[in-house]
Amino acid sequence: MIEDELNEHILRYFRLPRAILADKRRLIGLREAFKSQSYHTRMEFYPIERTIGVRAFRIEDEVCHYLEACQNREQRLKNKERMNKYFLSYLNQLTPSDQQYLYDRYLEKKHIPINEAIESALLSELHEIDDAIQYMQGLKPDKFSQVEDGTELDLDELLDVLEV
Repeated sequence: MIEDELNEHILRYFRLPRAILADKRRLIGLREAFKSQSYHTRMEFYPIERTIGVRAFRIEDEVCHYLEACQNREQRLKNKERMNKYFLSYLNQLTPSDQQYLYDRYLEKKHIPINEAIESALLSELHEIDDAIQYMQGLKPDKFSQVEDGTELDLDELLDVLEV
């Protein structure tokens, strides 16, 4: 179970270019949807109530919702781009054989023996990237989620994770 979660965490980083492209498309779609909507007051039929009502474009609400949605999407996009930048930088520091191992294991999905040294170094780097992104957002990283086996921690490390 834990290995599946770790594999999914690693795969998420390998899939970042597709996620970035999808977010850019969603942002464009969000902008187009806002621009193409009707800004006029109109009459609408409400089939459940079987009534006719007036619907007006509430500029204050609609613009605030639109700007907030754009800002949230742009922030997620910026975070994903940073994550991808740091991830690619890490991959470029690896030896060609280590890179090939990771590409074969996670992108090509080949069934090859697990190289614990490469995988643990990669997971450590991914946790550092996650922490850096959280610090950039003004958040404090969750150290507890990064502990794989709490039985191997000494007392000082355990207190640090529990923030005591």
